[in-house]
Order: sequence, then structure tokens, then C-alpha cells
Amino acid sequence: MTTLMAERAVAPAGPPVRPPNRQAMAITGRPYLSHTQISTLRMCSRKFAYRYTEKAPADFVPTSLLLGGAIHGSLEAFYQARMEGLNLSAEEMLIAYRQSWKQSLADAGPNVPVRFNKGENENVLDALAQRMIAAFLASTLADPKGIILGIEESFTIVLRPDLPDLLAKVDLVVQMESCLFIADFKTSRSRWTEAKAIESAEQLILYSSRRPDGQATWVTNQAGICRHHQGQDPSDPGSARRRGTCPYRRFGR
Repeated sequence: MTTLMAERAVAPAGPPVRPPNRQAMAITGRPYLSHTQISTLRMCSRKFAYRYTEKAPADFVPTSLLLGGAIHGSLEAFYQARMEGLNLSAEEMLIAYRQSWKQSLADAGPNVPVRFNKGENENVLDALAQRMIAAFLASTLADPKGIILGIEESFTIVLRPDLPDLLAKVDLVVQMESCLFIADFKTSRSRWTEAKAIESAEQLILYSSRRPDGQATWVTNQAGICRHHQGQDPSDPGSARRRGTCPYRRFGR
């Protein structure tokens, strides 16, 4: 009788977790930090604790979050189609928007209400989304002059050895003839000026502060990091609680 013995495949051991990442894991359950986490901590330390440490359920879902996520969903569907050699119509992008809206509601949970602002309802925001999609399709962003390399890409970077990894997320990466075009789409209530867009580009600047060769650098728009913010000018971050858009208001500061 011949006995066949199969050797058990052993996966190679991954790199050891860096001490700063272990510290981040102990605080948030994730071995990294994100720009959203950092911004939340700077805006309101209690909101950071409720959301990332205590995992407290939100009182409500603000429409700004739903609208922004759904518009991102429609843009992701558009660029994914472009990568496959297809074009989406405004109607098809609107379908993607509505699907993303419904998915965000489902992710929030069945008992979490939507907080509409004065004069808002789902139909009003749906009409706004149609206008935003039309404006996007009429812009140069709907026809990027280059090769689309990534959509909704995520990666981690090390800014300093004593800091946790930073999780970087970018909406669109296009290899153009003279630069790498990186788009960060934003939605807000009024149109952004160019000065405001540059002032608020901290997220992309932070992502670009580490070159592939490991040397620290600050990259400006002229150096090849192109930024676009879809939409308008929000008020200062600290006003979220005054506007009634902080989903953890019942806890207080």
C-alpha cells in the first residue's frame, strides 16, 4: 500500500506590526490612522472617542453624509465604466447614486433616522444630484486625458517611524502626459473658490508628503498633484454641532 502524505502549506509570516500601529489598534481597533480620524479628533475629541473608540451608535444620519457618499458612488461607477471602455449616461449615473444612497441607509441601520436640513427631503436632494451629475458630465473631468490607474484606491504610508501608518484613500488616479493626476471629490453647500480648494487640500498634501523613494517632500499643484473639489464651500469644521449635524449630540461634549 502506498501512503500519500500531503505537506501542509504554511503561509509566509508577514512583517511584524510596528509599535505605533499596535498602539493605534489598542485605541481604535485598526492598525493605522486615517485623515478622517485625525480631522475628527481635531474637530471634537469626544466625537472621536464615541465613533472610533467606544463605537457608539449615531443618533441620526446627516444628509451631507448621504449625499456625498451617493455622489461618490455615481462617480465611481462612471470611472469604472471608462476603465472598461464604456460610457455611462446621466440616467445610469443617477441609478448608481440612488443605489449608493440606499446602501448607506442600510449600513446605518434600520432604526437610525435621516436628519434633513430645512427645506430638504429625498426628492429635493435627488434633483440636486441630477444637477451635479449634469455639471460633472459637462466638465473636463468626465473626459480625463490619460490612463485611469485607479478608482477609490487605498494604501498605507509611513510618515514617521514613531507614528502609526496613515491609510490614504484617493478617488481617482490618472497617468497624464506630464503628471500624475489625483482627484479628491468633495460635496458641500456652496461653490469653492480656487483659494479655498488649495487651503483645504490638506488631505492630498499629506498623502503626497512621502515619495516612493522614502524621502519626505511637500508636493504642490504645480509639481503634479492636481486637485478637484466637486461642489461648494462648507463652513468651518467646528460648526458641525452648531448646525445640528453632529450625529453624537445626545452625548454632549
